[in-house]
Amino acid sequence: MNRISFVSASLFVALAATVMVSACDAQLEPGYTECDGDVCSPGQYCDDFAVASCETGCTSEANCTEEEDCVKEAGQTIGSCVKASAGGGGAPQPNACSRQAAFDGECVAAGLPGAAYRCDGAAMPAGSGCELHPDQATYPGGYCCEA
Repeated sequence: MNRISFVSASLFVALAATVMVSACDAQLEPGYTECDGDVCSPGQYCDDFAVASCETGCTSEANCTEEEDCVKEAGQTIGSCVKASAGGGGAPQPNACSRQAAFDGECVAAGLPGAAYRCDGAAMPAGSGCELHPDQATYPGGYCCEA
């Protein structure tokens, strides 16, 4: 290898190493989290129970954007990212929900109580026994409550 080729190869290796280190040290945008070499999007958490994968929901504020809060039902470890209320924080706001009787069957099919509600922002239904519907992509703000 001649001297020019050696210098060129050395510069290429040094540049490649710098780029790789920079990529590894790059900070993720708010809401994006690492998951065993993958990146989960806002509104997803890393479920690493058996095989690490990104699942819908949140376990902390780290899984939500800066404009959202991770809201969990009492006693639950997985919640949903909801838009933060204007007053700050994700405190539940009763009466910002509407009854969605047409979707009661979707709650029953998911093995949840059979009264469906749709809530805006950080609101939660005022009913008893309410649980967040697990498919928030299809039913955003969807809750299933006891009738």
